[in-house]
Amino acid sequence: MGVYMVFVRKNTTSPELLAEYANVAKDAPFGAMRVLASKAGWMEVLEGESVDTVVLMRFPSREEAMAWYQSDVYVEARKIRQAAAEFNVFMMEETAPLSA
Repeated sequence: MGVYMVFVRKNTTSPELLAEYANVAKDAPFGAMRVLASKAGWMEVLEGESVDTVVLMRFPSREEAMAWYQSDVYVEARKIRQAAAEFNVFMMEETAPLSA
């Protein structure tokens, strides 16, 4: 089963650095990763506080997710991201769909 990596940007301190992060991160070795959802447009909060952005990525395995996250290019991008905004980032295992 696959692995999901979730990025939740709670607030932004430097939009300029965030743009630099996006420019650097695009060169990280994505492999078989897919971005499944991103708050590039519409998002409605049903419970809790609003956040700046949520990005949901899917990798075929935990090993591939960690290889991407720990790649030289993404380590550099991550430093920029951490200086630009406050994020929660987590990984979770894909599970079988719940039955009705």
